Amino acid sequence: MQINGELSLTIYMPVVPNVRENITRLKFLMTDASRQVRRAERRASAELVAWTKRVEELPEQISWAAGNKTLCVFARVDSIEYYFVPLVLLEEVNVGRQFKLGPLVALFDLPEPFFVVELRSDQPRLYRGGRQEFEELTMPKIQTTRIARPAELNRERSAEEQPDRFPPAQLGKFLKQTAREAAALVKPAGSVVIPVGTEAFAETFREDVCGMNVTREVIHPKPGEGQRELHEQALKIMDLLRDRRLESLRMEYRALAAHEERASGVAVEVFQAAQQGRVRELMFAYGAGGQGTEMFREQLMTPGEDVDTSDAFYDGIVEAAIRETLRNGGQVHALPQSEMPVAARVAAVYRY
Repeated sequence: MQINGELSLTIYMPVVPNVRENITRLKFLMTDASRQVRRAERRASAELVAWTKRVEELPEQISWAAGNKTLCVFARVDSIEYYFVPLVLLEEVNVGRQFKLGPLVALFDLPEPFFVVELRSDQPRLYRGGRQEFEELTMPKIQTTRIARPAELNRERSAEEQPDRFPPAQLGKFLKQTAREAAALVKPAGSVVIPVGTEAFAETFREDVCGMNVTREVIHPKPGEGQRELHEQALKIMDLLRDRRLESLRMEYRALAAHEERASGVAVEVFQAAQQGRVRELMFAYGAGGQGTEMFREQLMTPGEDVDTSDAFYDGIVEAAIRETLRNGGQVHALPQSEMPVAARVAAVYRY
């Protein structure tokens, strides 16, 4: 996002299992990119010619691997980088003075990272997770020798075993120590923490956590489930939390839409507000063209003025609004058009 003013090439290409087909398709896109570069730079310097040649040779140099969904290429005259991302993005070749980053916003629709606390009777465990990663963090040993197993906390216990084996003071001490150790490792402070265990156990833990964002959703593992299953269940909870957050944002937008200074679905207005740092949260519909483009043209049409209303210009305004929102600390959400609160491709809620 910091690159600005230099010749920048961005390519998004969905990949298929057939490596040769991927190479052929990318070569075609690279040829298109070279044509666009030559049009953008009317004077072809020796450095630019050499760089264009390196770009066209890239398809044969890429390490193609199974499981990838979209190839992303970012190239400037002094560098060429490529990445694979776990999203299916629209195929696109873009040459400009900045990399095109909007399509990648959907990668960050979850808090990165989120955390999972597994409340075990032998030793609590803390995991840090993301859309693709899930790793265990080392927690100092916590004394749990006299602590009940989570399953035993909910069962009926006889009077004989109640006072001796499950002292409430020990349980409270265990939870407080677990919360203290977890809080020291959970960063940033706004990350979501998901507890694993029984409802009663998690509720007690939540009360002792002091300021950490512990979700009301709890993972209930089955016997024998490992990290992979915990990760999958955690992602389902994070997706659920995201859906709730976006629904709340859509409702807020609809409530504020009548007040021009608090929210807007007019692309030019949103871009101007983003430049001023006023956009708190921005929603945009990924994918080009369609209903949003037609509405955008109507918004731009001013009697007596010659205004560019092409799809490319419209897409550029949306991209610029995304960039300025991120640059000024706002949040950006990528949605399908069907989930947008308005027919346009962009809608924003302002800070003030």
